[in-house]
Parts: sequence; structure tokens; C-alpha cells
Amino acid sequence: MSSTAMHMSPSTECSQCLDPDHDGYNPTNDIQQPGDICAIHESPSAPVRLATDKTPYTGTPAPGQGPRPAVLLRPAPHIPRPCAAGRTQSSKSRICLCATFNHEGEKEKLPRISQFFCLPISPHNELSAHQLLPPHFHTRPEWPQRDTWLLAYSFESSGTITGRWQNKGPPPPQHQPSSYRLDGDDLAALVDMCEKKREEWDLLVQEQPELAKEYYREYQRENKRVWKERQSRTTSATSSRITLSLVQNSPAPSNSGLPSPVSAPSSHAASSENDSAVSGISTQASTAAAVPSELDSGLGFSSNAGLASMTRVGAELEAGAMDVDTIAAQVQADSPVPMA
Repeated sequence: MSSTAMHMSPSTECSQCLDPDHDGYNPTNDIQQPGDICAIHESPSAPVRLATDKTPYTGTPAPGQGPRPAVLLRPAPHIPRPCAAGRTQSSKSRICLCATFNHEGEKEKLPRISQFFCLPISPHNELSAHQLLPPHFHTRPEWPQRDTWLLAYSFESSGTITGRWQNKGPPPPQHQPSSYRLDGDDLAALVDMCEKKREEWDLLVQEQPELAKEYYREYQRENKRVWKERQSRTTSATSSRITLSLVQNSPAPSNSGLPSPVSAPSSHAASSENDSAVSGISTQASTAAAVPSELDSGLGFSSNAGLASMTRVGAELEAGAMDVDTIAAQVQADSPVPMA
């Protein structure tokens, strides 16, 4: 039995885990092939929504929002298909998304629908926690994070692919740019696992018709919980930055009893400036409390338009009208932190 076949079934050891592949993947052209891990603008909730008969979000990502990694199963045709009014319709690629889900490395802490479809990419905390290794995947070169999941749910995505996912680990001996891919047996195993998971899911939903709706609601609750946690952290960080800025920009106290040669502003003017500063701090801090984020993408902000948009989408999320993962595409993000 090959090492790949072994690590796709529960086992006590995996030769690739013991001797991971650190050789760089350096294709000679920019044409993506099946198995390549590409950078795509797509939502991690797309497969969840598809599995639970929801319409996936298909909007345009916010300017500056980073892509996420996905295994390419079938590249889109290079020639776009014509559609009405002389426009062109974007081609679709079949993919399986990768995600960290807020860097959660323990499977039992994920929503149940994520537990059903997610498999770890080695190295992974989930593999270190069990003597009997669960099914998992290996990339070439070995993936640099220990908390990345591969969603074994393939679907056609019209999201924009910006290229291959770049290797952020140590450079290969040749010091050439490198990306990642799923080779040979691992790619075939992923296709088989997607079919197996889809059959098991369809049977489960057929036997328990309300299960899909229940799992989706649970997934949404987890989205809201993560959003509120980040909301609190963002508010605290914003207040700290504002306080530090005020301290740094405040005039140094004078040690001399002599009056300054520069005329001081009147008490009325000084009071107005202070009131304006305090008002600005209060407005920015309270608006920052409405900052939502994707489960595994922290989005910064600086523009008034972005803040107003965040306030609006925060209310829509709370009302259940929008997913956390779709919010990033509605908000003007000025300093994104893409998922690595």
C-alpha cells in the first residue's frame, strides 16, 4: 500500500508525516494545472451554503481584500463564454477551498457541518493530538501552517484566480519562487473523498430533512460569535491607538514659570478644540465596535465610508440577513490581513 493510500485511511503512522517533502514546486509557466493550489477570491461559506441548499454569495470582493488558497480540480476554460448584450460571462473553475476558521486547529470545536467536510492538511494540530492518524493531505512542499483545513466539497466557482498560492515557508535550495500543489495520489484521493462525503451527506439529509437547516443555523451562530469577539478586540485596539496618538501629539509640559512667547489660544478656543477631539475619539471608537471580519481574514479600516459601511453590515449580520464571510466584500477594507 502506498504512503498516500495509508494517510487517507486512519493509521498509526504515515511515511510522509515522518519525512515531509520540502522540495519547491516551480512550474515553468503561468498556466495552472489540476492539483495546483491557487489564490482565489471566494468565500469559505460557499460550500456550506451549497450543501444546505442556500444560494452562495457571488459578489465582488472589496478592494484590497486578499484571496484564499484552494486546490484546483479543473481549471476554467481560457475562452470566456458569450452572453447577453455583447458582454462576456466569466468561466468557472472547480475547486476545493482551504480555510483556517479563525485558526481553530481542533476539529471538535468547529461547527458540525465544517467537521463533516473538513480534513487536515499536514502538518496539523489535529494530527499531533491523535495516536491513530485521521485521513489527511500532504502538499508539495509541506504546508507551512498547523491549522489549515481542506474542505472536501468540490464546487464550481466564478471567483477571480490571481495566480498560484505563493510559498511563504523557507525558500528551496535554488532560492527560486515556489508555490504549492497536491500531487498524484493525493489529488485523486481528494476527488474520491469529495464524492464519498457528498454521498454520505445526501443520505444523511434524506434521512433527517431538518438537519441541513439546523447545521446552517449553527454555522451562522459561530460566525456571529467570532464576529463579536473580533468586534471587542478591534474596539479595544482602536481605543488604545487613539489614546497613544493623543499622548504622542500632546505638547510637552513647560518647566519654566515664564510665559511662552507664542500667544496661547483663548480658553474658549481651547475648549472647542478639546470638545472636537473628544467627539472624534468617541465617534471613531463607537463606530469601530461594528467592525466585522471573515472567520480567517482580519480586515483593517481607516476611511469614514468604510466605517459607515461596517456599521450597516454589522446590523444586517445581527439580524441574520448576511453572513460574516460576505461582509468583507461589502466593506471597504484599507489594510487586509490575508489568510496564510
